[in-house]
Amino acid sequence: MTCIVGVEGKGGAWIGCDSFWGDSGIKSGAIDRPKIFALGSCAVGYAGSLRVPQILEYGAKVRKIRRGEDALSYLVCAIVPALRRALRTNGALGVSRETPGVDAHEASLLLVLRSEIYTIQGDLAVSRALEGYAATGAGEPFALGSLASTKGRKAEDRVRIALEAAAIHSPYVCGPLHVAGPI
Repeated sequence: MTCIVGVEGKGGAWIGCDSFWGDSGIKSGAIDRPKIFALGSCAVGYAGSLRVPQILEYGAKVRKIRRGEDALSYLVCAIVPALRRALRTNGALGVSRETPGVDAHEASLLLVLRSEIYTIQGDLAVSRALEGYAATGAGEPFALGSLASTKGRKAEDRVRIALEAAAIHSPYVCGPLHVAGPI
C-alpha cells in the first residue's frame, strides 16, 4: 500500500514516494522517513512489506557497478543475488504462490541506475519499461495514467504530479510526498 514513481529525464532520473504506512484493513498513518534508500549503485524505492527493504538497506552486501558493466547485467547478477541472500538469511524469502519452486518476497522495488528506471518484482524478475517511467504500489494505476498524460514535462514535475494524483484517488497513498533526483 503506497506509491513509488520513477521517471527518466534529461540530466538524470527522478524517483518519488508517498508516506503511507498500513494495510488494506487499517490506515495506520505516515511513515517517518522516505521509502527510498541507496543499495550498491542504485537508488531504491519500495512498496509492500517494510521488512524486505529494511533487510536490504541494512543487511545486504552489494558491490558497486563496474565501469563499462551493463546495467541490466549488474541488476540480475549482483543486486538480485544479494537481495536473495539477504532475504534468505533473515527469513524473509519465501516461495511464489503462482510458480512453486520460485523464490519470492513480499515487496515491489523500483530502482534508479545510471539514470534509468528498473523494477524488481516479487519473483525477483528485473524489467525496464519502454516508456521511460514506472510506478508500483496501490497508487500505480493512477500514477501511470498521470505519467502518460504529462509526457514532455520535466521529470521532476511528472513524478510529483503522479504522486499527487495517486494520493487523491487511492486511500492507500498519502503525504508527505518525497521526490529525489536527478540520479
